[in-house]
Amino acid sequence: MKKVILSSLIAFAFVSGIFAQSTELSKWSAGVKGGISTIRGIQYSTDWYDRAYNPEFGVFAERTFNPLTGLGLEVMYVGANNDTYDANIINTTVYHSINLTNLLNRFRTSSKFNAYYITGLGAAFGSVDGSDYEPALAATFGLDLEYNVTPFVAVGVEGQYRWNSTDFSMMPYSTTKDFYTANLNVRYKFNGVTNNRNVSIVEFERINSQKDATQQAIDKIEYELARQAEEIKKLQEKGSADSIDGVAIKDIIIGQQYQLEQLTKLLTKARKDLYRHLTASGEMYGEGDAQYDISSVGFKTGSAKLTKEAYAVLDTLVPSLAQNDKWTIKVLGHTDNVGGEAYNKDLSLRRAKSVKKYLVKKGIVDTRVTTEGLAFSKPIACNDTPEGRAKNRRVEVIVNK
Repeated sequence: MKKVILSSLIAFAFVSGIFAQSTELSKWSAGVKGGISTIRGIQYSTDWYDRAYNPEFGVFAERTFNPLTGLGLEVMYVGANNDTYDANIINTTVYHSINLTNLLNRFRTSSKFNAYYITGLGAAFGSVDGSDYEPALAATFGLDLEYNVTPFVAVGVEGQYRWNSTDFSMMPYSTTKDFYTANLNVRYKFNGVTNNRNVSIVEFERINSQKDATQQAIDKIEYELARQAEEIKKLQEKGSADSIDGVAIKDIIIGQQYQLEQLTKLLTKARKDLYRHLTASGEMYGEGDAQYDISSVGFKTGSAKLTKEAYAVLDTLVPSLAQNDKWTIKVLGHTDNVGGEAYNKDLSLRRAKSVKKYLVKKGIVDTRVTTEGLAFSKPIACNDTPEGRAKNRRVEVIVNK
C-alpha cells in the first residue's frame, strides 16, 4: 500500500508542476485512460483456468516540447487476477512520445488526427493476494492514435506491450512479466488552440521565426530611440536661436521629439507582439484580426519581386489559410521614401499584388485576398539610413477572421 501511495504522490507532484509553470501551459496536457490487459504467454490446464483479460486504468500528464516530441509520466493499475489468486501491479512510467504524423508530413494543413510512438521506462510494484508490493523495473512500447475533438480535448485508442523485470505471479504455469494492453484515453490540452499538440511543424517554425524577428525589431527600435535621445540632447545644448541648414534648432528638436514618440509607440507594440509569441498565443487561431509583417525578407529598391525568403515565410501561412476558408486576407504594400508619392503608390500596390499572386498560386481563392498600396505613408523605421529604408520596404498580411 505504501508503494501505491508513493506512486500517487509522484503523479500528483508531476501534474502540480504544470500549474507552477503557467507561462508554459501550451506545452502541457493531462488525462485518464483505461481498458484491458492480457498476460502474454499464459498457459492453461484442464483443472486450472486463467482469467484471460483483466482491467487496467490510470492517469497521465505530458509536456510536449514541440510538434514532434514530448515527455510524460503515467501511473497505471494493472489487474493480473486468475481463478487461483488475486494480483495487481502498479506501473509508474516516464515515457517519450514521437508524433509520427508530423514526422512524416511536416506541411500538413490539418492537425485533427495524430499517431504517436510511445516508449517508456519506470518501476512496477506487484502484489499477490494482499501481500506487500514488490518492486521491479518496467518498460513499455506502444502506439497511440488520437483525434482532436476540440482544441482542448482529444480522444484516443492505444495499444502497448508492457514488460516487468520480475514475475509477480509465483505460479509455475503463468507469468506476469509481460502484457499486451489496449486502452481508450481522454486528454485535456491546456491553452487549447495554442497547445503544441495542435500545431504543425511549419506553424511552430513560423511562430518561432516571428518571435526572433520581433526581438530583432525591438533591438533596432531601442537602438534608434537611444540615438534619437542623444541627438535631442546635443541639439538642446546648442542655443535655441541657432540653426542648421537654415532650420531653427527648436524646430529640429520638435521633429526629433515627434519621431521619438512614434518610436516609443512602435516599441510598445513590438513588446506586446513579443509577449504574444513567447506565450505562444497562436494568433492564427484566435479571434479578431491577425497581422503578419514580412518586412524581414524585404524588397530591393524599386522592386516588387518576392525573394526566396519571402516565399518561405508565405509558405508557413498557407496551411492555416487553406484550412480556414472563411477567413479573408488583406495585403498592404509599403515602400521607403525614395522617389515620388505616385511612383511609390504604384510600387507598393505591385508588391501587395505579388504576394496575392503567390497565395492564389498556392490554392487560396482569389476573391478572399484584397490588396492596397500605402507607399511610404506608414514607415516603421527611420528612412534616414539604408537599414531603416530596407525595413520600410515591406508587405503586411492581415487575416480577418
